[in-house]
Amino acid sequence: MSDFDIALRYYTDVPDGYLDDFRKSFDGDDVRLSEQELEPAAFNAMEWVIPTAVAVYIANPFIDAIIKRAADDFGDAVYPRIKKAVINLAKKLYVRERLPLVMVTSQGPKDDSSDVIQFSIYSETTTKRRIKFVFTKTYAEQQYEQCVEQVFGILTEHHGSVDGSDSLSQQIAQLPENRQDRIFLVYDDHTETWSVRDPIQEALDGKRESDQAS
Repeated sequence: MSDFDIALRYYTDVPDGYLDDFRKSFDGDDVRLSEQELEPAAFNAMEWVIPTAVAVYIANPFIDAIIKRAADDFGDAVYPRIKKAVINLAKKLYVRERLPLVMVTSQGPKDDSSDVIQFSIYSETTTKRRIKFVFTKTYAEQQYEQCVEQVFGILTEHHGSVDGSDSLSQQIAQLPENRQDRIFLVYDDHTETWSVRDPIQEALDGKRESDQAS
Protein backbone atom coordinates (compact mmCIF):
# COMPACT_ATOMS: atom_id res chain seq x y z
CA MET A 1 0.00 0.00 0.00
CA SER A 2 1.28 3.47 -0.85
CA ASP A 3 2.17 5.82 2.01
CA PHE A 4 0.21 8.70 0.44
CA ASP A 5 -3.24 9.43 -0.97
CA ILE A 6 -2.31 12.25 -3.35
CA ALA A 7 1.17 12.95 -4.72
CA LEU A 8 2.28 16.27 -6.21
CA ARG A 9 5.20 16.18 -8.64
CA TYR A 10 6.64 19.28 -10.26
CA TYR A 11 9.65 20.65 -12.10
CA THR A 12 12.37 22.36 -10.09
CA ASP A 13 11.81 25.62 -11.97
CA VAL A 14 8.19 26.01 -10.80
CA PRO A 15 8.31 29.28 -8.77
CA ASP A 16 8.33 29.12 -4.97
CA GLY A 17 4.85 29.52 -3.59
CA TYR A 18 3.10 28.76 -6.88
CA LEU A 19 1.63 25.52 -5.53
CA ASP A 20 0.83 26.76 -2.01
CA ASP A 21 -2.92 27.05 -2.64
CA PHE A 22 -3.01 23.42 -3.71
CA ARG A 23 -1.03 22.38 -0.63
CA LYS A 24 -3.39 24.26 1.69
CA SER A 25 -6.28 22.18 0.41
CA PHE A 26 -4.68 19.21 2.14
CA ASP A 27 -4.14 20.74 5.58
CA GLY A 28 -5.20 18.28 8.26
CA ASP A 29 -4.91 14.55 8.70
CA ASP A 30 -7.66 13.29 6.41
CA VAL A 31 -5.54 13.17 3.22
CA ARG A 32 -1.85 12.28 3.01
CA LEU A 33 -0.01 14.50 0.51
CA SER A 34 3.40 13.57 -0.88
CA GLU A 35 5.69 15.83 -2.95
CA GLN A 36 8.53 15.28 -5.40
CA GLU A 37 10.66 17.73 -7.41
CA LEU A 38 12.29 16.68 -10.67
CA GLU A 39 14.39 18.23 -13.41
CA PRO A 40 12.65 19.15 -16.69
CA ALA A 41 12.90 16.36 -19.24
CA ALA A 42 13.62 16.71 -22.94
CA PHE A 43 11.38 15.01 -25.47
CA ASN A 44 11.58 14.26 -29.14
CA ALA A 45 8.37 13.06 -30.81
CA MET A 46 6.17 11.92 -27.91
CA GLU A 47 5.71 14.69 -25.37
CA TRP A 48 2.87 12.79 -23.69
CA VAL A 49 5.31 10.18 -22.43
CA ILE A 50 7.61 12.44 -20.40
CA PRO A 51 6.66 13.92 -17.00
CA THR A 52 4.72 17.19 -17.22
CA ALA A 53 5.73 20.39 -15.41
CA VAL A 54 3.14 19.66 -12.72
CA ALA A 55 1.41 16.34 -12.10
CA VAL A 56 -1.03 15.03 -9.52
CA TYR A 57 -0.97 11.32 -8.70
CA ILE A 58 -4.11 9.75 -7.22
CA ALA A 59 -3.29 6.57 -5.32
CA ASN A 60 -5.47 3.49 -5.66
CA PRO A 61 -6.29 3.22 -1.91
CA PHE A 62 -7.66 6.77 -2.08
CA ILE A 63 -9.95 5.83 -4.98
CA ASP A 64 -11.09 2.74 -3.07
CA ALA A 65 -11.86 4.96 -0.08
CA ILE A 66 -13.96 7.21 -2.32
CA ILE A 67 -16.01 4.23 -3.49
CA LYS A 68 -16.42 2.60 -0.08
CA ARG A 69 -17.04 5.78 1.91
CA ALA A 70 -19.15 7.79 -0.50
CA ALA A 71 -21.98 8.22 2.02
CA ASP A 72 -20.00 9.34 5.08
CA ASP A 73 -18.11 12.52 6.02
CA PHE A 74 -15.24 11.60 3.72
CA GLY A 75 -17.53 11.48 0.71
CA ASP A 76 -19.45 14.59 1.76
CA ALA A 77 -16.48 16.82 2.58
CA VAL A 78 -13.03 15.52 1.69
CA TYR A 79 -13.75 14.14 -1.78
CA PRO A 80 -15.32 17.37 -3.14
CA ARG A 81 -12.47 19.38 -1.60
CA ILE A 82 -9.87 17.26 -3.41
CA LYS A 83 -11.65 17.59 -6.74
CA LYS A 84 -11.93 21.36 -6.27
CA ALA A 85 -8.19 21.58 -5.48
CA VAL A 86 -7.28 19.74 -8.70
CA ILE A 87 -9.72 21.83 -10.75
CA ASN A 88 -8.30 25.08 -9.37
CA LEU A 89 -4.74 23.90 -10.03
CA ALA A 90 -5.57 23.13 -13.67
CA LYS A 91 -7.22 26.52 -14.10
CA LYS A 92 -4.24 28.26 -12.54
CA LEU A 93 -1.72 26.45 -14.76
CA TYR A 94 -3.57 27.04 -18.02
CA VAL A 95 -5.66 30.18 -17.57
CA ARG A 96 -5.11 32.28 -14.44
CA GLU A 97 -1.31 32.20 -13.91
CA ARG A 98 0.17 30.20 -16.75
CA LEU A 99 3.80 29.35 -16.12
CA PRO A 100 6.35 30.79 -18.59
CA LEU A 101 7.83 27.38 -19.32
CA VAL A 102 10.20 26.69 -22.19
CA MET A 103 9.67 23.56 -24.23
CA VAL A 104 12.81 21.38 -24.06
CA THR A 105 13.40 19.07 -27.01
CA SER A 106 16.28 16.76 -27.90
CA GLN A 107 17.63 19.66 -30.02
CA GLY A 108 17.54 22.08 -27.09
CA PRO A 109 15.11 24.67 -25.66
CA LYS A 110 12.35 26.00 -27.89
CA ASP A 111 11.29 29.61 -27.38
CA ASP A 112 7.62 29.12 -28.25
CA SER A 113 6.16 27.56 -25.10
CA SER A 114 2.50 28.10 -25.97
CA ASP A 115 1.98 24.40 -26.62
CA VAL A 116 3.87 23.03 -23.60
CA ILE A 117 1.87 20.33 -21.85
CA GLN A 118 1.96 21.71 -18.33
CA PHE A 119 -0.30 19.38 -16.36
CA SER A 120 -1.36 15.75 -16.10
CA ILE A 121 -3.17 13.50 -13.66
CA TYR A 122 -1.84 10.02 -12.93
CA SER A 123 -3.34 6.95 -11.34
CA GLU A 124 -3.43 3.18 -11.82
CA THR A 125 -5.86 0.63 -13.16
CA THR A 126 -7.15 -2.23 -11.04
CA THR A 127 -4.35 -4.33 -12.57
CA LYS A 128 -1.66 -1.78 -11.58
CA ARG A 129 -1.16 -0.31 -15.05
CA ARG A 130 -0.16 3.35 -15.02
CA ILE A 131 -2.81 5.78 -16.34
CA LYS A 132 -1.97 9.31 -17.46
CA PHE A 133 -4.66 11.89 -18.21
CA VAL A 134 -2.91 14.41 -20.47
CA PHE A 135 -4.09 18.03 -20.80
CA THR A 136 -2.77 18.72 -24.31
CA LYS A 137 -4.18 22.21 -24.81
CA THR A 138 -5.78 25.19 -23.11
CA TYR A 139 -9.54 24.92 -22.68
CA ALA A 140 -12.14 27.47 -21.65
CA GLU A 141 -11.80 28.03 -17.90
CA GLN A 142 -15.17 26.50 -17.03
CA GLN A 143 -14.35 23.36 -18.99
CA TYR A 144 -11.70 22.32 -16.46
CA GLU A 145 -14.45 21.64 -13.94
CA GLN A 146 -16.06 19.15 -16.27
CA CYS A 147 -12.92 17.42 -17.48
CA VAL A 148 -11.49 16.97 -13.96
CA GLU A 149 -14.86 15.72 -12.68
CA GLN A 150 -14.75 13.18 -15.49
CA VAL A 151 -11.27 12.01 -14.47
CA PHE A 152 -12.54 11.11 -11.01
CA GLY A 153 -15.69 9.61 -12.52
CA ILE A 154 -13.70 7.39 -14.91
CA LEU A 155 -11.47 6.18 -12.08
CA THR A 156 -14.31 5.44 -9.65
CA GLU A 157 -16.31 3.66 -12.36
CA HIS A 158 -13.26 1.58 -13.31
CA HIS A 159 -12.37 0.61 -9.74
CA GLY A 160 -15.98 -0.14 -8.95
CA SER A 161 -16.40 -2.48 -11.90
CA VAL A 162 -16.15 -6.20 -11.19
CA ASP A 163 -16.38 -7.51 -14.75
CA GLY A 164 -14.29 -5.09 -16.83
CA SER A 165 -17.36 -3.64 -18.52
CA ASP A 166 -16.46 -0.03 -17.67
CA SER A 167 -15.48 2.35 -20.47
CA LEU A 168 -11.78 2.56 -19.49
CA SER A 169 -11.32 -1.22 -19.44
CA GLN A 170 -13.06 -1.55 -22.79
CA GLN A 171 -10.85 1.09 -24.40
CA ILE A 172 -7.66 -0.42 -22.97
CA ALA A 173 -8.65 -3.81 -24.38
CA GLN A 174 -8.61 -2.31 -27.89
CA LEU A 175 -4.92 -1.36 -27.64
CA PRO A 176 -2.23 -3.76 -28.88
CA GLU A 177 -1.15 -5.97 -25.97
CA ASN A 178 2.42 -4.68 -26.08
CA ARG A 179 1.14 -1.13 -25.48
CA GLN A 180 -1.21 -1.78 -22.58
CA ASP A 181 1.34 -1.28 -19.82
CA ARG A 182 1.03 2.55 -19.84
CA ILE A 183 -2.32 4.08 -20.67
CA PHE A 184 -2.71 7.63 -22.01
CA LEU A 185 -6.00 9.52 -22.15
CA VAL A 186 -6.62 12.87 -23.84
CA TYR A 187 -9.60 15.18 -23.34
CA ASP A 188 -11.52 16.30 -26.44
CA ASP A 189 -13.23 19.61 -25.72
CA HIS A 190 -15.57 19.15 -28.71
CA THR A 191 -17.02 15.80 -27.64
CA GLU A 192 -16.33 16.67 -23.97
CA THR A 193 -14.94 13.22 -23.26
CA TRP A 194 -11.65 11.56 -22.32
CA SER A 195 -10.47 8.81 -24.64
CA VAL A 196 -7.59 6.34 -24.60
CA ARG A 197 -4.95 7.19 -27.19
CA ASP A 198 -1.88 5.39 -28.50
CA PRO A 199 0.99 7.92 -28.76
CA ILE A 200 3.35 5.41 -30.35
CA GLN A 201 0.91 4.57 -33.15
CA GLU A 202 0.08 8.24 -33.65
CA ALA A 203 3.80 9.07 -33.92
CA LEU A 204 4.27 6.29 -36.49
CA ASP A 205 1.24 7.48 -38.47
CA GLY A 206 2.55 11.06 -38.38
CA LYS A 207 5.98 9.99 -39.65
CA ARG A 208 4.40 7.94 -42.42
CA GLU A 209 2.28 10.89 -43.57
CA SER A 210 5.34 13.16 -43.46
CA ASP A 211 7.39 10.70 -45.52
CA GLN A 212 4.63 10.39 -48.11
CA ALA A 213 4.29 14.16 -48.41
CA SER A 214 8.03 14.72 -48.93
